[in-house]
Amino acid sequence: MATGQKIIDTHNHVWKLQQNENFSWISNDMNRIRRDFFFDDLQKVLVDNQVMGSILVQAIPVIEESEWLMDLADKHEIIKGVIGWCDLSKGSEAVQAVIDRLRRKGAWLKGIRFMSQGLPPKHLLETDFIEGCRTVGENGLIYELLVTAEQLPQTLELVRACPEVTFVIEHIAKPAIKAQKIRFWKENMQKIAQISDKIYCKISGMVTEADWHHWTQKDFEPYMDTVYEAFGQDRIMFGSDWPVSLVGAEYHQVVGIVNEWMAKHTEIDCAKVFYKNATKVYKIADTID
Repeated sequence: MATGQKIIDTHNHVWKLQQNENFSWISNDMNRIRRDFFFDDLQKVLVDNQVMGSILVQAIPVIEESEWLMDLADKHEIIKGVIGWCDLSKGSEAVQAVIDRLRRKGAWLKGIRFMSQGLPPKHLLETDFIEGCRTVGENGLIYELLVTAEQLPQTLELVRACPEVTFVIEHIAKPAIKAQKIRFWKENMQKIAQISDKIYCKISGMVTEADWHHWTQKDFEPYMDTVYEAFGQDRIMFGSDWPVSLVGAEYHQVVGIVNEWMAKHTEIDCAKVFYKNATKVYKIADTID
């Protein structure tokens, strides 16, 4: 990391592990993250890596968890915003009710996400889902897309149906980095990026899609190149996906992957990727020293 480089990490989680279906995504080979991760754990990692701000993202589909994240943001200055959970499939009225409920906790709500990963792609185009997504935008909030490469054609149509919504694609839409599959993902990411300048992409979640124990820098570079070519330096942002990223890398390694790639692209303003774009997208006051 460059000395003095400001960083806002746009993708962090905290959770209290429960033995139920909400955490069924933590598979048997993910034992390193099969435990509680509280704010103190996150704060230590951020401070140790000179990270000045964090966006907390919901980890389970429970509104009470999102309220807990809002409470944390109200207590801790390093937390700059929250991406809360809402079931968009319930339609506009239900989405509005959840947004109103979360906003009663304060002004930290920056966006909403529904955990689309693993669901049939067609759910993204159901009428209630589209209306719910539009409601998120009407409230001045971001809709964060947790989707996989296979869901990108439907994601493309969702984005087209919601031209007033600001979207953030998380984890570069989870391409199959371990298998080095890129063509289908690349074609669809390029199409989505061209729709509107209101669509952003987090450079996050890559190590979890790679070979956790044997990845190399070159595994990631074609994917980062694609995102940069598609979205440009004004619409990409760094996110660590900590603590999920621990299955494949330490925090400093995740930062290092992005830094090493940018060293080959000297035309990129590192501050935009690590800091400035996040302040714009999440409407964070630029007061971090």
